[in-house]
Amino acid sequence: MTQEPPLPRTIALDGQNAASLARLLRELERFFDGCDEATADVIADFFDLHPAAEAYSAAICHHADTLEAALGAEPAHVSDAATTGQAQ
Repeated sequence: MTQEPPLPRTIALDGQNAASLARLLRELERFFDGCDEATADVIADFFDLHPAAEAYSAAICHHADTLEAALGAEPAHVSDAATTGQAQ
């Protein structure tokens, strides 16, 4: 079996690309948080992970928080937008 080389510990990503990636992750987080039960069940069955939507939402949130912190921005949690009524 061939082993893949280890991934680099850090990569260069300019601020604009990092901010765009953080926004994309927040949109994915919104999708998983807003799934209706039928959609969440399909995702869970596909990935054989129950509850998949919640697990992916939490992982995506963590990575978005990490990117936003690296950019010096306040983390824009999806739940914060829902309670304040403001879009992130």
